[in-house]
Amino acid sequence: MSKVTLRSRWSAHDRALRRLTTPVSVLTADHEGRRHGTTVSTVTRISHRPQVLGVCLKPDSVLAKLATAEGRFAVNVLSGAQGPLARHFAESSRPDGAAQ
Repeated sequence: MSKVTLRSRWSAHDRALRRLTTPVSVLTADHEGRRHGTTVSTVTRISHRPQVLGVCLKPDSVLAKLATAEGRFAVNVLSGAQGPLARHFAESSRPDGAAQ
């Protein structure tokens, strides 16, 4: 019987989770002319009435700050063919604002 370590179980777990297919979206926000977008892997409907969506963002992220200041954001659901777009908005080194 082979010895299975916690580390090897997590590695197998991580490999399996990377194969999950989930819809990818780009969230965008615009506040006082400052625009930003970011890729997210999950958008969840919290309630139908009132319409409330849930997303996970870092509280200090540009998008979280803009969406909070503006009070709204847009959800752009991507197709499987739009992988390059998802990767673009996931890249933290891209320029800020409309130059994105």
